[in-house]
Amino acid sequence: MRDSEGNDLFQYGLPAVLQVTAQKGGNPPVVFGCSYLKLTSDSTAKVQIIVQPYVEGVSGC
Repeated sequence: MRDSEGNDLFQYGLPAVLQVTAQKGGNPPVVFGCSYLKLTSDSTAKVQIIVQPYVEGVSGC
């Protein structure tokens, strides 16, 4: 679901750590970035991912 500003919203009722990735381009991607996000009950979290040029064998989380 998305809010009025176009941000993605997810609801999950249990504690969790998610790996979030972003990429642009084909296979392999041109740029790639990732981050981890810890979810806790009744909270809102925001993550910003900075993508960098993808180098096979080097890029990744």
